[in-house]
Amino acid sequence: MMVSHTSISTEDGQAIPVEIIIKSIRSRYRISVSEKGVRLVLSRSSRSDAGKILEKHARWIRNHYAKMKDSVLEYRIADGSEIPFRGCKCLLKISSGENSIAFDSDRYTLEMQVSDPAPENLRSRLRLWYLSQSANFAKILSVRLDAVGKFDVRRIVLKDMSTRWGTCCRKRRIITLNWRLILAPDDIYEYVFYHELAHFKVPGHGREFWSWMDTILPGSSSRRSWLNKNGYALLHFLSEDRLSPERIL
Repeated sequence: MMVSHTSISTEDGQAIPVEIIIKSIRSRYRISVSEKGVRLVLSRSSRSDAGKILEKHARWIRNHYAKMKDSVLEYRIADGSEIPFRGCKCLLKISSGENSIAFDSDRYTLEMQVSDPAPENLRSRLRLWYLSQSANFAKILSVRLDAVGKFDVRRIVLKDMSTRWGTCCRKRRIITLNWRLILAPDDIYEYVFYHELAHFKVPGHGREFWSWMDTILPGSSSRRSWLNKNGYALLHFLSEDRLSPERIL
């Protein structure tokens, strides 16, 4: 695999970083855009076409880069900050003391006591708290939806994923969920859980799959639209360091 770097300019002259990767792929090329820049993956036979491909898709790249830069919210992790939790804004209170975290559901306040107020320690402890909350809710959904009895799910894993909300392995009967689903409203978490369960019945994302989704979860299309509109910003919350996968079933 070969990696090189270049950039393309926005309309106001700012540089958009471009990472070019040359490796064996089935298609001629793949382009992905995030708020951090562009990744262009080229087949070995197309290695000399990078400039032409970037020029061809320049308008699309600029538009999507701008939208993604605007959609990523910068959450400040400090005393008095508001952070996302289950579709609402949660007030974060930080004080000095023994390491502990307690959530007050009546005031929708998360109270953290820390012996080390360093930003990286705050973010690390907060990330682990979110993971535990996400695991608890996934267990509740697993029982509510009878994932084991109706769908023969053998394992549920929470994972730190940068681009996906969930995946499934039909052969091994494993569902993998992004722990950041706990940032979204409960019905969105439920939708993604149902989505992965549905793949055990209908593979792919064809008409049959979406029809089956509407049967088992009426109104699923509106939840899908919510995730498409709001999900990108949530995917980048506390994304500086990735957590190891945690098996919950």
